[in-house]
Amino acid sequence: MYATLRHILSYPSYPSGITTGQSLFNRIDADNRTCANAGVEDHWCPCLNLEEVSIDEPVIKELAKFAVRFLNDLIMQNVELEQLCHKLTLKKVTSAFRDMPSEQMQFFKKSKRNGECDSCGMVLGDKSINTMVTDTLYQLQFITSPNEGFYEASIKMNKGVSSLVGDISRIDAYKDQPYCIREKYPLLRKYCYCFSQRPN
Repeated sequence: MYATLRHILSYPSYPSGITTGQSLFNRIDADNRTCANAGVEDHWCPCLNLEEVSIDEPVIKELAKFAVRFLNDLIMQNVELEQLCHKLTLKKVTSAFRDMPSEQMQFFKKSKRNGECDSCGMVLGDKSINTMVTDTLYQLQFITSPNEGFYEASIKMNKGVSSLVGDISRIDAYKDQPYCIREKYPLLRKYCYCFSQRPN
């Protein structure tokens, strides 16, 4: 509706700055209609299901290493932090999921059409080949060393290029691990493991 109202104000020109949605005065291109252009994040797209994948898949190891490099870039962003916080290493990946089309989409062959309606149901066929390994959203849980930190990350693969979606969440309690940066760098507390740990 927002895009349509903006279109009324700028008619006949299409309004600039519309990043999600589409004016109802324009024909919807069914071939390019995606969750993204409707403003729906992939995580919530009803056409996608989270499918568990093996943590031994090479792409999973690479994505986990990418996430740990991102954490290290945050905690090693200046000399002071480098002297206070340990560099993290990947200890192990505990779980991995990939967004995949729903079962109906994976088996979809064509729509049933007749003179009465444009789509009167669907014809299912063989399961589609997974072509999304290098072009989809992955959700990983992993543990780092030496802090034994338990993290969760959503990473988007686009033509084989990784990018982080949102923030990397720390699932376990970090307690006093980041005491040395607590006041000066509060946003890095869930990632920093101070070189000198306080005695319990």
